[in-house]
Amino acid sequence: MSSLSVRRAPSLLILAGLLFWPGQHAFPSPSPPSDRLGEARTALARGDLSQARSILERLLEQEPENGGALILLGRTLVESNRPGEAIGPLESALQRTPDSGEALLWMWRAKRKTGPPEESDPYFFRALKVEGTDPVLYELAEEAYGRGLYQEAIQALRRIQEPNRLDQPHATLLAACHHARGDVQGALDILGEAVARDSNGQTHFSLGHYLFKAGRFAAAEKHLRRSLDLAPDSTTARFFLAKISESDGFSGRAEELYREIVDLRPNHAKALAALGRLALKNGRLQQAEELLKRSIRLDPDYRQSRYTLGLLYSQTGETEKAREELARAEELRHAEAAPAEGLLIRDTGTDEVRRLDPESPVFQTFRRGVEAHKQGDHAQAEAAYLEVVREAPGFAEAQMNLGLLLHDLNRWDAAIDRLRTAIRLDPRQPAAHYFLGLDLYLTSQFEGALSSLRKTRELAPGTPQLSYWLGLTLLALDRYQESAKELESHLLQAPADTPDANRALLRAYVQLSDHDAVWRRAKLLAGTGAGADSRAHQIAARAYLDAGRREDAVTHLKEVVRLEQSSPTAMQALAALVDAYRQLSMAREAESAQEALTAMRKRRTK
Repeated sequence: MSSLSVRRAPSLLILAGLLFWPGQHAFPSPSPPSDRLGEARTALARGDLSQARSILERLLEQEPENGGALILLGRTLVESNRPGEAIGPLESALQRTPDSGEALLWMWRAKRKTGPPEESDPYFFRALKVEGTDPVLYELAEEAYGRGLYQEAIQALRRIQEPNRLDQPHATLLAACHHARGDVQGALDILGEAVARDSNGQTHFSLGHYLFKAGRFAAAEKHLRRSLDLAPDSTTARFFLAKISESDGFSGRAEELYREIVDLRPNHAKALAALGRLALKNGRLQQAEELLKRSIRLDPDYRQSRYTLGLLYSQTGETEKAREELARAEELRHAEAAPAEGLLIRDTGTDEVRRLDPESPVFQTFRRGVEAHKQGDHAQAEAAYLEVVREAPGFAEAQMNLGLLLHDLNRWDAAIDRLRTAIRLDPRQPAAHYFLGLDLYLTSQFEGALSSLRKTRELAPGTPQLSYWLGLTLLALDRYQESAKELESHLLQAPADTPDANRALLRAYVQLSDHDAVWRRAKLLAGTGAGADSRAHQIAARAYLDAGRREDAVTHLKEVVRLEQSSPTAMQALAALVDAYRQLSMAREAESAQEALTAMRKRRTK
């Protein structure tokens, strides 16, 4: 026998023993448990749920205490749309490791599919507070953000890694949470760090988008253009660049950008609606109707398409169609403004969040307050709301309703306190931001009013009168160009409610030295009929005098005198002329006007 044969002999004997020894077989031994868990994860990753379940069930027969297998089986059953069966293994996993974020996440998902929120929410809130893997925490943070639980979302994201190491999706979500809580600069700082760390099209777009929201259009345009350089096919960057062009008055450039979007994505409903709006603005009614109808076919629930089409039908005299489209737009506005979660209470001591039982005495008292408020019984409503917030100070909706009631009673300072509390508890309530903006305006806190009203626009862009109040606030801040745009928008949307808005717009035009626009607005306010021109000159003169622009006022006052001749109105205009000339140090003209006024008075006394 060769040496080779000698060496092989023991191997052959061993093989024979394995093949023929009683109770033995030649098949490989089962994989170790750790390998089988990996096999199950691999099957799950490629979408083979049946194989993953089979592997896990065999593993658990041998190792019923394997927590990783229990969690993975629960996940597999949830993804197989068998949530009821998932609860058992997940409960077993949680008995062994109560703080497993992954087990809590999948238990929440299973319970959410099999029962009411009261049963599933405790698992969600627990999961938010425990350590976990990055994907789990990120998903929980996304869910918390969607529910308006911004503080909890921030905490979950912070546990993933330090903010200056966050990648783009994490940074964007973290910025969105800070922005939603009113920390605009915090959001911009996070995104600025993301751009410095990774200058790609998406990071520049995110920063540009939030700068746009903050009204910093020049800076926004810089980053949006950089985003477009890095990602030339981006329709979202083009869309916001178009909106900035519109805001700056370059509607032609805006239209080019919207058309580029439609060329890249023919089914872009928002770009089609924007083109329809610009066509309507420029009097191209047939083209506008075609574009808006096309937008609605693509997205029947896009409110702006419905609203603009309603305005178009109003202009063409198709009253019934206009009413139908505007009513649908209003329904969609209400749907947009609705909070994602209701009846949540944040404990003001521990900061814990829980769901309020609709059958609880606190909620029944709240409902009595709402009914009294609707009936105009302010005393009864206030008493009920106060009782609710004493018992449940973290009930955001009750705090908000109390703030709205105090607003109705013109108790603005008290309303501001309640509305701020409501927003701190739940920043998603557009009504709270809107009425806070109004009350801050009414108490001359204009910067705060502007911030609150802009937040309202983010949450509920179609809020009635929003453009009007934004226009007034910007006017009070001496931001005349922006004020004029908001007031013009208001007048386009609500032509029946014009006098106060027209007066405010007139003041903006006066400050912008747009004489033609001043005259058109004054003519509008003057109305028609006998003496309309005289009334228009009086209105324009008063507006110029109020703005301290006496030279311009003089022109209109002289016209009033010419048109009114010896009437009391002419005498009032002459008196104003005398004063204006003196303020302008035009002594000779003042003396001449005074002589004319004296002569007119003598004639009228004869």
